[in-house]
Amino acid sequence: MSFTKLCLTLLFALSCVVGAQDFNLEQNLPDSTLLVVSAPNAKAAVDAVMETGYAQLVCSEGMQQVIRPVWELLQPEISPMMQQFNAIVGMMPQDLLQMFQGEVSVAVVNFDPMQNPPVIDAVISISLAGNFDKGKEIIFTHLNNFMPGAPKMEIEGQEFVTVPQLPMPVYGGFIDKSFVIATSAERLSSLMAKKPQKTLIEDASYAKIRNRSNAALSLVHIKVRDIIEKVMPGERKHPLVDMLGVQDITSLGGSAGIHDGNFRYSFIVETTDNERKGLFNLVSDQPLSEDLFKDIPKTSVYYEVMSFDLMKFYMQIEQFVNMTPVAPMWRQIKSQVEQMLGISLQQDLLACFGKEAAMFIDMSGGIGSTITMAKMSDGERFVSTVKKVAETFPDVELRTTTYKEQTIHYLHLTKQVKPADDVRSAIAFVVATGMRCFFIKDNKMYLSNSILSLKRYLHGSQKEANGVDVKLAQGQTAYAYIDTTRGVRYLYNNIASAVESLTPFANLIPKNPVDFDSASLPIIEDFIKDVHPTVTSLTNNKNEIMLEMDGSILGGISSVIYFSFSTSYLLGIQAAMLLPALSNVSEKAKEVKSKSHLNQIGMCIEIYLLDFGRSVYYPASIEELYLEQLLVDNEVYLCPLGDPDAAKPGIVNSSFRTHYKWLFHQRLGIRNTTETIVAYSDELPDTVIILYQDGHVDHIRGNDYIDEVFNKQIQRLKEVGVEATREEGIVSIRCKSPEISEQDKQSVLDAIKNNDVYTIKNMGTAALPVLKEALNAQPSPAERSTINWAIMVIEARCMDY
Repeated sequence: MSFTKLCLTLLFALSCVVGAQDFNLEQNLPDSTLLVVSAPNAKAAVDAVMETGYAQLVCSEGMQQVIRPVWELLQPEISPMMQQFNAIVGMMPQDLLQMFQGEVSVAVVNFDPMQNPPVIDAVISISLAGNFDKGKEIIFTHLNNFMPGAPKMEIEGQEFVTVPQLPMPVYGGFIDKSFVIATSAERLSSLMAKKPQKTLIEDASYAKIRNRSNAALSLVHIKVRDIIEKVMPGERKHPLVDMLGVQDITSLGGSAGIHDGNFRYSFIVETTDNERKGLFNLVSDQPLSEDLFKDIPKTSVYYEVMSFDLMKFYMQIEQFVNMTPVAPMWRQIKSQVEQMLGISLQQDLLACFGKEAAMFIDMSGGIGSTITMAKMSDGERFVSTVKKVAETFPDVELRTTTYKEQTIHYLHLTKQVKPADDVRSAIAFVVATGMRCFFIKDNKMYLSNSILSLKRYLHGSQKEANGVDVKLAQGQTAYAYIDTTRGVRYLYNNIASAVESLTPFANLIPKNPVDFDSASLPIIEDFIKDVHPTVTSLTNNKNEIMLEMDGSILGGISSVIYFSFSTSYLLGIQAAMLLPALSNVSEKAKEVKSKSHLNQIGMCIEIYLLDFGRSVYYPASIEELYLEQLLVDNEVYLCPLGDPDAAKPGIVNSSFRTHYKWLFHQRLGIRNTTETIVAYSDELPDTVIILYQDGHVDHIRGNDYIDEVFNKQIQRLKEVGVEATREEGIVSIRCKSPEISEQDKQSVLDAIKNNDVYTIKNMGTAALPVLKEALNAQPSPAERSTINWAIMVIEARCMDY
C-alpha cells in the first residue's frame, strides 16, 4: 500500500459512513437538495429509505469503530507510513480520530443516474466533533503542512479549506461543533442556507447497526419509478432497459467505497429477469457504450460495466502527489518498482488499456466464474509486459494453451515452493501464481481466475462446454489456509439459523458461538478430506489448516473451501433434522410417489452427464433437466407431500416452485457416493427422502440420524479435550480454558506498551486473562486504549460472520 493510497483511503473513510436526520417528507420532497431520514433502529431505517426512495440511511458507532479494524489488519505494512505521516503533517492519524465523537451523516446531493454518464453532484459528510479545538488545528494548521497553500474560503460565514487538486475537489470545515466535508461549494452553501444548524446536527436521531464492516459503506436506495416520473413525466420505461436487453427494471440502489485504493461510486440494477443484475460504475468521463454488453452471456447473474480513463485518473493522482512533500518518496518508490519489474508503469501497462471494461459471473455449467473484459489499445504490448514481469520472478513463467483457435495465456508456477507463513500471504500466493489467465480477442482482453471459464466462454455452448476436461496446470500444487476458528463460527451460525424455526430441534444448537480453537482441528481435517478429493495434504498450525491441492482447482481456493465446508455440512445437518413420522396409509402412498420422483430425477442426471460427454460436473440446477428436454413432466418437480402452490425456491434462480433442493455442485470424484446427498424432500414428519449421488433413493428418520451424528461428534470432541454433553435435546459444547506460557504472557505485556494490537490479536483468546489483569493494574491512558481495543478485536471473533 502506497502512502498516497493510505491518505486517500483515510480521507474517503471520513466521508463514507452514513447517519440519519429528521425531516418532513411533505415539506422537503418537491424541491429538496438534501434528504436524510431518522429512524429508531436499523430495520426502521431501511424501511424509511425504501418508503421515501430518495434518502440514504445507515449509521456508524463512531470513526474509531470503522477505521481502527483496518489499521489493525494492515499494521505491519502501514506502521512505517504512520511515522512518515507524523513527520510530514506533524501528527499521528490516531490524533485525527480523537476529534470525532459518535455518529457520522453522509448525504449525496443531486445524484442523477438518468444523465449519460450518470453523475454525482456533491457528497456532504457531517460528523460530530469530540474535540472542536483539536479539529480546527488539524484542518487549518496540519493540513497546510501536508498541502502548503491549500486555499481557505468562507461559505455562509463559515471558514473552510478546499483541496481542488484532487480528482474530486474536497471542502473541509466546521459548522457549529461538527466537522463537514463536501465536494461542492455551491451545494454546501445551499445546504447551510436551507437547513438550520440545530436541525442539521444536534437533533439527529441515529439508527444503530452492530456490524462494523457494513458501517463503512454509504448506501443510497432510490425508487427507480419515482425518479423516472420526476425526470421524464409520463415515461415509464427506463433508458437502461434497451441497453440491458431486459423487459423492465424493478429497483435501483447504490453504494460508495474504496476498491483497490480507487474511489468508486456505483449503483445496482435489478430487473424482472432474475438472472440479470448489474453493477455500473459512475466514475465515468464518457458515456457507457453498448459494445461490451453483447459479449456478456445470458447466463450471467452479475455484471459490471465501467467507462473510465485509467491513465487520466493516474495522472491526476500523480499531479496531486507532486504538489505534496511526499513527492520525492513517491518518485523513489515508483522508480524502484519499475526498475525491479523492468517496465514503465505508464507506457507498458496503463497505456495498454482503453476506457471501458466489463466484468461478469457466468453461472453456466454449475460453476460461477468471474471474467473481466477490458478494451485494449495495445494488446501485444500488454502480453509482452506480463511476460517481462513474470520473468522477474524465478519460479513463475507465462505459458500458453490453445482452444478454439484462441491463445490463452496463464501464469504457471514452475517448481514447488514453501507454503506461506500466514493466511494473508497464502491467499496472495495462490492468486499471484498460476491462478490468473487471459486471452485477447477483437481488441479486448478477457481475464479470469479459471482456464475452464475462458474455454467455456469461447465454446459458446453450455451443453458442450460442460464436457470440457481441463486442468489449470498439470501437476501444479497450490497452497491456501483456512482459519478454522472463523470457518467453524461461520458454519455454526449458518446451522443455527437453519434450524432456528424447526421446533422442537431449535435447542439442538448452542445459544452462543463456541470457541473451538485447535481442539476441533482433527475433526475438521477429516471432514475436509471427505468433501475435497483434490486436497492432497493438510497441515495444522495453531488455529489454521494449511491445504495442499492439485492443479485442478479452478477458482479462488479459500472461497471454494469455505463454500463446501459451510454449505454441504449445513445442508447435511439440516436434512437430518427434518420433521416427524408417517401417520396414515395416504402419506405412505405419497412417500412412495416422492421416491419415484426422486428416482426419475436421478436417472435424468445420469443421462445428462452421459449425453454431454465426459462431463465432471452436475447440471447447474435441476431446471437444466427441463431446459434440455430430459425431464419435461412438471409434476415430477413438485413434491407430492407438499403444497403445490407454495413458493419454496430450493435452487438459485429456479423457475420452478420445487420442494427438491440442489445441495452443492460437487465433482463426480466424491469418495463416498452412497452418503452424498443430491436432492431431498422434507415434507414428511420426522422423515426426509433423499436422492444420493450414486442414484439410489432412501429415507431416514430425523431423530435416529440426530442421535447417531451427535453421539459420534460428542465422543470425538471429548477425545480431543472438548467438553460436550447432550441433555433433553440440548447440546452444550465448551472448550477448556486456553493456557498461555510465561513467554507469551510477557509478549502480551510488551505489546501493550508498544501499542501493538496485531501481536496481541494473534495470541487469540489465551491473551484475554492477561489483558483483563493488565486493565486492573492502572495502565496509562494509551495502554488502556490498547488493552480495550485488543479485547474488542479478540472478542469480535464471537460475533456473527
